Order: sequence, then structure tokens, then C-alpha cells
Amino acid sequence: MAITQIMAMTGMIQWGMRQSAEVANQMMAVERVLEYIQLPAESNLRNWRAYVKKKDKYVALSSNVPETWPDQGCVKFMNVYMRYSDEDPPALKGLNIVIYPGEKV
Repeated sequence: MAITQIMAMTGMIQWGMRQSAEVANQMMAVERVLEYIQLPAESNLRNWRAYVKKKDKYVALSSNVPETWPDQGCVKFMNVYMRYSDEDPPALKGLNIVIYPGEKV
């Protein structure tokens, strides 16, 4: 009788641990959504300026963005190398891809 009770109790403990982990996962998702909601709104892209760091000072570059930009949503990656960290080897090597307007990826 004691063995069957212990088996039932371990099953309940397992279920409780699984449920507590699931609640923690769901609460983290809610926490992320709340953080995204509280982010300040970004300004209009046309009003952004590019900055370059020169001798511990940021210098604004002139903005040559045409008024009709973006007139097409084409995305081009040419010879792209990406890595997860500075120490790791590149995960993407020489990526060349063009995503034309209206394409779904």
C-alpha cells in the first residue's frame, strides 16, 4: 500500500512541477509583451539621420533619402557573413539573396 501511495505522490509532484514550469513560461511571454508596449515610439524614418563615431564623438551625416523612398520593397544581401559571437566561426558565409517586392519568404 505504501509503494502505491508513493508512486501516486511522485506522479502528482511531477505534474505540479510541469505546471509550475508552464506558468513561468506563460508569465515570461506576458512580461515581454508588457515591455514591448512600454517602449517609446520611434520617430519617422525620413527624420532619422545616420551617425558616424569619430574620436569619441558622433557626427551626423547628410540625409540623401528621396521623398518617394521606399517606392519598392526589394531587399538585397550580397556576400553577407554573420556569426553568433566574435569568437565563433561565421554561421552564414557568402550569402547572396534578393527578395523582390511582393515575394513571401
